[in-house]
Amino acid sequence: MATRRLVRTCGLIGLFGCLVAVVTDVMGWILVDGYDPISQTISNLAVGRWSWLLDLGLYLLATACFATAVGLAARRLGGASWTFAAAAVALLGIDVIVVAAFDEYAGTTNPGADVHSAAVYALGALFALACLLAVPGLKRLHGSLGRFSLVVGLAWIVLAPLFFLVPNAWDGAYERFLALILLGWLATMASRVLLRAHDGALA
Repeated sequence: MATRRLVRTCGLIGLFGCLVAVVTDVMGWILVDGYDPISQTISNLAVGRWSWLLDLGLYLLATACFATAVGLAARRLGGASWTFAAAAVALLGIDVIVVAAFDEYAGTTNPGADVHSAAVYALGALFALACLLAVPGLKRLHGSLGRFSLVVGLAWIVLAPLFFLVPNAWDGAYERFLALILLGWLATMASRVLLRAHDGALA
């Protein structure tokens, strides 16, 4: 019972973090003068008086990753693959914190910008790993969830690198498209896997 309660709490935190990440981004569009969410990236919100708002959203997204990782580990839906998937989600949370800490340097030339870029690349790799490593365990829970995670992981591998080929005028829109893919997967894990903790194994 205690484990089931923990898993569901992790699911709620995961959903809340995903929601806040979206809300803070949209609020930034409204509050930052002259900001264009189509052409300007999310990191462009990290400068000026409202930069704390973006950081808040990212830190709560990181919290959502940590909570989801704990919940996934507690579900014990597979062997090593499932364990590594949960670990990848936890590492994703750490990576989001690094992105938030260095997002003000995006687009510049200095050591901070190098850290930011490395964290963004790591985010892409960690998310793909989390999606693909979770597939066997999710199939054990429900076939459709396994297929969903597989499709998301493969689509991410194809779509994420295309960000660097998108015209600058569409950078913000495409980055947000990718962000919604990540948030959609994370929210699905929180809602379908953690909040329905009566299905499948629990540690």
